[in-house]
Amino acid sequence: MCKYSIVVEKSGKKYQVGEAETIDQFIEFVRQQLADDVSGDYRQVRYKKTMTGRYLDLTLAKPSHNDIVSSLPKWYDGPGWYDQNDNAVLLDSETSIDELRLGDYRYKMVVK
Repeated sequence: MCKYSIVVEKSGKKYQVGEAETIDQFIEFVRQQLADDVSGDYRQVRYKKTMTGRYLDLTLAKPSHNDIVSSLPKWYDGPGWYDQNDNAVLLDSETSIDELRLGDYRYKMVVK
């Protein structure tokens, strides 16, 4: 039996949307929600340094020469998910969150 319920809150209403044994499972659940989002409000960004010392976002479907930049953007905090205003939402390095707000939705882990 899972130790935690994954609950989403919106407009004062709460819904159980999943279960998790660990924080890692919760984080993976939220990453999947971001990946499945079709609003265009969130995007995954993952820059990698090229052999020429410039940077390319590996998440671009069809990168062009113009997508290779000489330095990382100032807003870039590392690989992960960003909103439309270039704010980090969930970085790949996150390992200890148990609550996250995405727009009007608040995802959290609740002990059963």
